[in-house]
Amino acid sequence: IKVHNDKGTVSAHRIGKEWKIDQPFKTDAENSQWNSIANHIASAAQDREITTQLTNLATYGLDKPRTTVTFTKPDGTQRSFLIGSESKASKGGVMTFVKWVDSTRIVTTSNMLFTQVDKSMFDLRDKSIFSVDASRVAKIEMEDMGRKVVLEKIAGSWLITDPVKLPALSGSVNSAISSFNSLRALEFVEEHPVSLKPYGLNKPTGYARFTLNDSSTVIEVRLGNKRSANEMFVQWTGDHPVAIIDTAKAKYFVKSAFDFQDKKIKPFD
Repeated sequence: IKVHNDKGTVSAHRIGKEWKIDQPFKTDAENSQWNSIANHIASAAQDREITTQLTNLATYGLDKPRTTVTFTKPDGTQRSFLIGSESKASKGGVMTFVKWVDSTRIVTTSNMLFTQVDKSMFDLRDKSIFSVDASRVAKIEMEDMGRKVVLEKIAGSWLITDPVKLPALSGSVNSAISSFNSLRALEFVEEHPVSLKPYGLNKPTGYARFTLNDSSTVIEVRLGNKRSANEMFVQWTGDHPVAIIDTAKAKYFVKSAFDFQDKKIKPFD
């Protein structure tokens, strides 16, 4: 599917159940958004036929359409349609003028079709900051403002190995991993940063480092400076963009051994 509107041009293709963005650059897509667009294209129903003859397209806002959509079927055939201006509301709600590029026919359909495709690149891309499979994590190192905690999975059980040696609660460890996996970008600042220094990410204020059970894969997410009272720079190391997250999410990095140990005071006989 390719969507062109006043916010730009974005295209993506589907591989199995996953969508990947091709244009304006390659990145992961927000699957729910693209599935919704595909579903609305497939289910869009004609409200009424306006004309079957080419007339003044400006009357219907089709000379400068609000959105142009091109989709490719599995057999490789392509079709494109134009979404014009809103029509008067009918019993079915607000309608919009639509025309196939290769047809003289103009019809109206629900404005929900336009709502679904009136999206920007940011709307349509995956906004996840970090993603790791909890079942594959063998070691976690977290540091914030000089305070560090290390957790290791040994013989199937989580242990705190630094700054103390104690059993760790697996539920607390999994909750921490889930918190990082839930981080979402409020904005992407720089796709391929030349330098991390302007963001304070060269000397991060906090980090979480995940070593997977193959021992060779290490994934790290870093916390940088504040851009404003409610915004902080963050980056998942590697060829990943610098993003903005809510300052409140910085609490995910502020952990101590106490957060992961059993806090029950044991009774004695």
